[in-house]
Amino acid sequence: MKLYRSLMLIALLSLMTGCFEAKKDDEVTFLIKTTKATNQGTPLYVVIKETTMAQFLTQDYHQIATQSFWKEDQSALVKKVLVPGSVSKITLPIPEKDKSLGVYFLFTNPGECWKYILNKPKAEKVKVLLGEREYKSINVFE
Repeated sequence: MKLYRSLMLIALLSLMTGCFEAKKDDEVTFLIKTTKATNQGTPLYVVIKETTMAQFLTQDYHQIATQSFWKEDQSALVKKVLVPGSVSKITLPIPEKDKSLGVYFLFTNPGECWKYILNKPKAEKVKVLLGEREYKSINVFE
């Protein structure tokens, strides 16, 4: 009985000190806020995938949309519907050493700022505000 109590006490202390807490040093968290006017009030997709700077710079909207919906895209980590007027949270592991994260917002009628690259990310929090046809701001916090 004493052994059981001791084990329970150790487990309780471990929980209280955070020993069983998930490690956050290997994750990137995206907080994506939309307005009611985002994408003219209709849902849109965000696609997040591992990429290189060269791939990111050369891929256009049509290529990303085609790869994401009509072809098997092995590099896509997330494909999520965003509803206007809401906030979405996406947490991903940090990619391999030489990889970056491409973030693509598939608006119905995109403006110039529809994609963003997080170049060789570390454990970060990325806050995104979407406008009607493109992202309005992106802030990265370590």
